[in-house]
Amino acid sequence: DKNLIGVGLTTSNGNLPFQTITYPANVPDVTLFSDLIDSICKRIEEIGIPLKEITIVFDRGMNSTDNIEHVLDKMHVVGALPSSMCKDLFQVPLSDFEEEWENGKKNSIKAHRVKGNWYGKEFTGVIKYTEITSRKQMHEWEVKKSDILEKTEEIGSKLNRKGKGRKMTSKGLMNRVVDSIPKQYRGLFDYNVVEKEGELQLNFSLNADQEKEFLLGMGKTVVFTDKDNLATKEIVDMYDSRNMIEEDIK
Repeated sequence: DKNLIGVGLTTSNGNLPFQTITYPANVPDVTLFSDLIDSICKRIEEIGIPLKEITIVFDRGMNSTDNIEHVLDKMHVVGALPSSMCKDLFQVPLSDFEEEWENGKKNSIKAHRVKGNWYGKEFTGVIKYTEITSRKQMHEWEVKKSDILEKTEEIGSKLNRKGKGRKMTSKGLMNRVVDSIPKQYRGLFDYNVVEKEGELQLNFSLNADQEKEFLLGMGKTVVFTDKDNLATKEIVDMYDSRNMIEEDIK
């Protein structure tokens, strides 16, 4: 029953903080974004820096057509597309990735530069691939997939048991199945519940086509910017710099 308060920290590209912002933490970031941008712009103007010289970097949770238009009216932007908008881009083979370098953690980065129309604007994009991230995501998926299949098999094995207790409804069964699958993986499975001769039957399976599409995105991020004069590595480095403050806090 406590009030939820979010605290934001705005930093320079050298990771020097110049503003703190408090906001209601029970409101989605995408809803708050416009007011947060106005607050940041006001602070930048107080410091005496022309807004058109500023590039703001933010996470995908802030993305919307209105928010990005609002930012571009004031300054430049570097952001990333949600995976749902990248299905075609994720199909670009790694052999087409023309640039490669090591980041500060000595991890190999591959990149492929593209152009695209997103959120109603023409942007320069970079498909970034990190092998170590791909391996981690693959391991996490294999563990989660095994856990999901095991849980749903257990749910199915307990159907229509005779004896005391309240009988499970088809709605209750479906809720249990959905709850057993983490939200980000629900689109990878096909499932339904049917009632036959008074007994419930659960049909559950992994969708092979959806999994194949999902695997193509492992280790990949599509970064976008309106600054087409930036080098590919600069675009990626600017987006990755948003993690610097979190690393310092750790």
